[in-house]
Order: sequence, then structure tokens, then C-alpha cells
Amino acid sequence: MKRNLALTLCLLLAFGAAAQAKDWFVNPVTGTDAWPGFGDGPAAPFKSITFAFSGGLAPVIPGDRVICAPGVYDTASGEVFPLAWSIPDVEILGVPDNPLARTIVSPAGFGGSAISSTTVPHTPAARFDGFTLTGDCFNGIFITGPAPGVPASPTISNNIIAPNAGNCTVSLSTLYGPHYAEVVGNYVAGGGGGVCIFGTTDYAGDIVDTNLISANYYGQVIFGGGAFPAVAAPLMRSNCTTLNLLYGSLSIYG
Repeated sequence: MKRNLALTLCLLLAFGAAAQAKDWFVNPVTGTDAWPGFGDGPAAPFKSITFAFSGGLAPVIPGDRVICAPGVYDTASGEVFPLAWSIPDVEILGVPDNPLARTIVSPAGFGGSAISSTTVPHTPAARFDGFTLTGDCFNGIFITGPAPGVPASPTISNNIIAPNAGNCTVSLSTLYGPHYAEVVGNYVAGGGGGVCIFGTTDYAGDIVDTNLISANYYGQVIFGGGAFPAVAAPLMRSNCTTLNLLYGSLSIYG
């Protein structure tokens, strides 16, 4: 009995170690998009976020963290836009607090969304944090669930998202809700609809909290204003909204 118990404990410990989250590292200047041999540490990082989310080419799995060094992540560094946040509950982390060494994602006029997640069921454990996202793309960040009843609810926090010209700077679609996404502590400015939460059903699970939302307008279609809860009913609290051009009666947070 003691031998069987000891074997069981060993197997459980081994399984727990295998299931632990792993940190992966990306640097657009010093990195190399290859694996094995790269990505495991800051001394030998991947070159692009795109490669980190490339499926079989890089073994990033749910629960891992992708840590991005300061620098510019654009097509010249190997990024393919939109950046597909295609693995559930992975944290993508930049450097939020150093204005002299920012982690910048720049699609440089790409006609779609800079960051997109439309196929995976994120929970709030998924986090996009600490980036400067710029480049006049159609949407800054676009999130929607993959299917009816399968929501996508990541955390978008501590980013500078400006400017982005088009629909919405941060867009959460409740079409496949309910959502429980959190948009917290961001500076959202000079773009399309600011923070847009829209869909066909009145869901109230999203949280938009402590953001500075400034100088946005309604973009190329009807989504517009500083914070734009179209049909959806998120929890809006402690945001500063100023100098936004509102569109219609739904854009109630200017």
C-alpha cells in the first residue's frame, strides 16, 4: 500500500511539474524565430510574437506567458498582422512603466485589427498588458467569442493604444457572449470608437475600469464615442472620458 501511495504521489508531482506555466521570451532585435534553441530565455529569445503563436512551430500552450522586450514589433521584425491571440489564456506582456523603453506594436497602416482573437475561448486569465499599440489600423484590439455560448473574456490592461483610425480602438463583441472581459488601466486615444462593446444581446459581464479615454471619434461606421456600449451593458467605473466625438444616443460616455 505504501509503495502504491508513493508511486501515486510521484506521478502527481510529475504531472504538476509538466502542467506548470512556462515563460517564453521575444525580442525584435536580438531574437531568432526558431525552436528548439530559442524562446526559452531572455538571452536566446524568439524574434516575433507571430512565431510564438505559430502552433506547432513553437510549443506555447494555454497558461504560458509570452514576455516581450522593449522595441518595435512590426512587419520589418517579422510580425504578421493581425497578431492572432490564438492560444487560450496566454499572457502577452510588454513593459508598461518605462517611457524610454516601450514595447511597441506598430501595424503601420494595416487595414484590419492589430490584435485579433476570434477563434479561442479566453478567460480573464488571458492578458495583453504593457504595450504601446499604434499605427492607424482599422481596429486596435478586436475580441469576440468563437461560437454561440463560447465567450472570449481576456484582460486588456496597462496599455497605451493610440492612435488607431477606423472602427474601434478596443472592440469587444458580445455577439457570442456573455463576456467577462476586463479593460483596465489603459490610455485609449486618438482613434476610432474608443472602447466599443457591442452585440445582439444585453450582457453585463464586461468591466471597463480606470481607463483614460480621450480624443476618439466614431470612425468609419456607427461605432463611436469615448466608451460605446452598443446594446451590451458592461460595468463602467472610474474612467476618465474627455474630448471624444460622440455618435448618436448610444455613445453616452464622452
